[in-house]
This record gives sequence, C-alpha cells and structure tokens, in this order.
Amino acid sequence: MLSVGSVFAGYRIERALGAGGMGTVYLVRDPDLPRSDALKVLSPELSRDNDFRARFIREADVAAGLDHPNIVLVYRRGEFEGQLWIAMRFVDGSDADDALRAGTMTPARAVHIITEVGKLGFEVDFTSPEAFARQIDSEIARWKTLGKGVKFD
Repeated sequence: MLSVGSVFAGYRIERALGAGGMGTVYLVRDPDLPRSDALKVLSPELSRDNDFRARFIREADVAAGLDHPNIVLVYRRGEFEGQLWIAMRFVDGSDADDALRAGTMTPARAVHIITEVGKLGFEVDFTSPEAFARQIDSEIARWKTLGKGVKFD
C-alpha cells in the first residue's frame, strides 16, 4: 500500500480508494494538470506475471479507445518500479456496499444501476473487437450519475 503524500510515477498519493485482488486504486494529483485522477496500481505479484501483464496492457489499451458515457476515461498507462498502473478519470461517488449498509440502495436505484451495467456490456461487445471483461466488484465499483449515465471506475 502506498502512503499518503508519496509519489508514484509522478502522481502524488492523496488516499486509497479501494483494494482488491488485482491491486489498489488511489486518489492522486495529476503531475501536470490541476485535477485529481484515479490511479490503479497492479500488485507487484501480478506485475511480474507475463501473461497477466499482457492482458492488463491490452485491456488498458482497449478501454483507452472507448468513448462511452458509462466508461471512465483512461488517461495514461505505464510501469513504475516494476508495477503496472493506469491513470483514469476520478469519479466521486459511493460504492454499492456502502449504499447497502447505509440503506440508500433503493430498488429503483438498483434497477437503474443494473440497467446501465447491462447497456455497457452490450455496447462494449460491439465497440471492441477484443470484447474485454470489466470486473464490477461491490467493494470497488463506484458510480456517480452524470447526465443520463452511470460512471464506473
């Protein structure tokens, strides 16, 4: 886990947003622009696995080429001190687990989110010849209603 205030690949770590089996997502300050980004840092173990590295890079490249209201923009990807990373647009919001615990996950809200995820899966399959899968985990999936869509990171 990277510490608050440390610098990774030029990005200053503000706080951890979530962690999962693949690695950790941090809120970071962009090194060149006056904005906060989300930085997904792949675990050291997976960063050393050649097959997983190839898949991670391929999926980052495919995601970077997609333009859809329900897909978070990918700004950059790279490697720093042996670890792969992706810099993405930060979308402030809550996660499904928090909403369930707080009692704010109404049936209508759940249906809206499931509908938007379903649209995303259908449209991505036809947008990308490589049809990649995005893991949507209630601990890390974050959303915010922006216009008509729901953003996930």
